[in-house]
Amino acid sequence: DHADLDRAIAFHYEALELTPVGHPDRSISLNNLANALSAQFKQFGDYSDLEKAIAFHYEALELRPVGHPDHSSSLNNLACALSSRFEQLGDHADLDRAIAFHYEALELHPVGDPQLNNLPGVHLTQFVKLGDHPALDQTVSLNLKCMGSMNNAHHSYGRALSMLAIAVHMKWSSLKHGIDLETFVDLSERVTKFPPGTYRCHWNLVRVRMDHETPYYDPMAALELLDQLLCNPLSTKQALLKNACAILGEMSGSIDPALR
Repeated sequence: DHADLDRAIAFHYEALELTPVGHPDRSISLNNLANALSAQFKQFGDYSDLEKAIAFHYEALELRPVGHPDHSSSLNNLACALSSRFEQLGDHADLDRAIAFHYEALELHPVGDPQLNNLPGVHLTQFVKLGDHPALDQTVSLNLKCMGSMNNAHHSYGRALSMLAIAVHMKWSSLKHGIDLETFVDLSERVTKFPPGTYRCHWNLVRVRMDHETPYYDPMAALELLDQLLCNPLSTKQALLKNACAILGEMSGSIDPALR
């Protein structure tokens, strides 16, 4: 509900006014407001929200220097926001800073810490935007390390498994190694066992199910999975519209007329 998010942001602004410069809790107010603005950007795509979030994250980081217990979380939050801006504007400096901040945070916490599971995603973005194959290998390696430090019941395990599946699918798309496709399908089917049941990798699984040239061609299964993806309450409107339009455009030329 957009109204709930608007109210939350208004309350965070009010809290910030009550924690002026010099107040011991100002970094907390800055961080909470920045995270709420980032969430609003992800939902509705207003670039000004992202710019404000980055500014607040930088200010919070200044108040949480090396040695502060929340230094790593501020590094992680700022890195995620910078990565989002890179995806929007393509400024390589944002990507470089995001990667540097993530690795700095990684030195302060063990691999597998939930707040650090964003690093593989940044390397995946690096591959998608720049075609950097070593970054794709880093995505796979870091995901395996994260998953190795979790058990199957860990709340971030499904997300890490999905990210690994996406990276493997991209390797297959680039190199067309059959083993990568087989691994991708296996990972994507395994991740359905983890709540909420549908993940980003399943958009790619829909594409594979619609591909006549793979042994996994199954348009009816693709339509069923697409319906589940569209009903996922945790997906943002932006992501749903972007992926659904792309998938439906591809489907229009792939489905047997008898099945339409």
